Amino acid sequence: MIGNSPHSFTSRLLFMLAGPLIWFAHFSFIYGAAGFGGAFGLDAAAIRDLSWGATVTALAAVALVLWRTAHDSITRGLAILSFLAVTFEALVLWMVPQ
Repeated sequence: MIGNSPHSFTSRLLFMLAGPLIWFAHFSFIYGAAGFGGAFGLDAAAIRDLSWGATVTALAAVALVLWRTAHDSITRGLAILSFLAVTFEALVLWMVPQ
């Protein structure tokens, strides 16, 4: 039995997967905003601003996960990969013309 409470395994698992979950939420948000933003009446500048806001928020959240983990853990490795993935998604915001 792991830990003293029944939620210890679930909370550990969710924290371990926090980086990929943040990346997934960011990926879903920016491509959802790009795909459906026009249908909700947003112009290109508003979609771009929302995407930048989501990117900064996601990078800050993944940095927080990195700050709270040990240097030799699976959580840190997954968070580093997630940080790189969010950064590569931000490259699209620079490459697409306004």
